[in-house]
Amino acid sequence: PFVVTPAPVEPATGILRLQKIPDPAKFSGKREDLDPFLLALQNKIHGNASLFPSDDIKMRYTFGLLERIAQDHIAPHMNKLTGTFDFANFEAFLKTL
Repeated sequence: PFVVTPAPVEPATGILRLQKIPDPAKFSGKREDLDPFLLALQNKIHGNASLFPSDDIKMRYTFGLLERIAQDHIAPHMNKLTGTFDFANFEAFLKTL
């Protein structure tokens, strides 16, 4: 009789591999660069959603991508003692850019 022997199966590691989506280029505050920045940012956040489970983490990540004028514009909304932002949500943070 013909017997099919299954190929060995590698044990599950329990590690989920995420597709590496590149970080957006830093945003300096130039108006003409805002839309491309926001598109790249949303691609990163939605493509790696498990890395950004809360609005607070999304705001912190985005703040780290800001330079010069853009960072100066958002900085007054950050509590200097706690590092938290006074925005109601991530959408409000983005609208302020």
